[in-house]
Amino acid sequence: CNRAPYFGGYDFQEEYINQGFSNGEVTNASAWMSLVGHGAYAVLDDNYEETLKIICNKKATDKSRVPIEKDGTLIENNLVSDDWRQEVLDAIDRGAIKKADTLEELAEKVGLDPDRFVAAVKRWNEVCETGEDTDLAVPYNSEWLVPLKKPPYYCAKIGAMIGKTLCGLRVDENMHVLDADGNQIPGLYANFLTAGGIAGENSYGSQWTNTSLMGANGLSWCSGYLAAKSALAGK
Repeated sequence: CNRAPYFGGYDFQEEYINQGFSNGEVTNASAWMSLVGHGAYAVLDDNYEETLKIICNKKATDKSRVPIEKDGTLIENNLVSDDWRQEVLDAIDRGAIKKADTLEELAEKVGLDPDRFVAAVKRWNEVCETGEDTDLAVPYNSEWLVPLKKPPYYCAKIGAMIGKTLCGLRVDENMHVLDADGNQIPGLYANFLTAGGIAGENSYGSQWTNTSLMGANGLSWCSGYLAAKSALAGK
């Protein structure tokens, strides 16, 4: 029930910035997955909608979601709800987010020691009252110091996922996957974040290039085009 560190990213903690979004988030994931239980816990009270507006008021803004600005435009999709608030309710229904009227009950639901959990929340509220985070070596932004006082309370375990590979499957210039001897595997292509080598074997890339967002989109288009061209040629 100790506080999890946050090592910067974007402009959330400018004085502690960790070389931008990518490396900051990679560092966070490594730290959280190294904790006992391989994850951290996000805890909110019934004011979570307002709290998230405070925390995510800068570059973490998704214009394709609800609520959005009055003149905003939604991107139509059939995969998820356009309203993140409904997704929270859905997550509660399926048990991904735990909800309880007391902190003790919430601790039981997520498998934490109730006494230590309550003590941790109490200490958090004390830090919030001072307006300055003095408990962590890399302190939280003062804007994030929002107390947990209004029941019901919510908790979700945060883990990690692979966003991209640092090496991935070996491919040639036509995105054919190569075997261990460097020979093409007939009919097998790799794209998006599965193909390796675009940024070397030990590069995290960056937000918009290399093996990340825009680089991966470009790879997807190219490999799809090359695969279709090869199929039409009967190769």
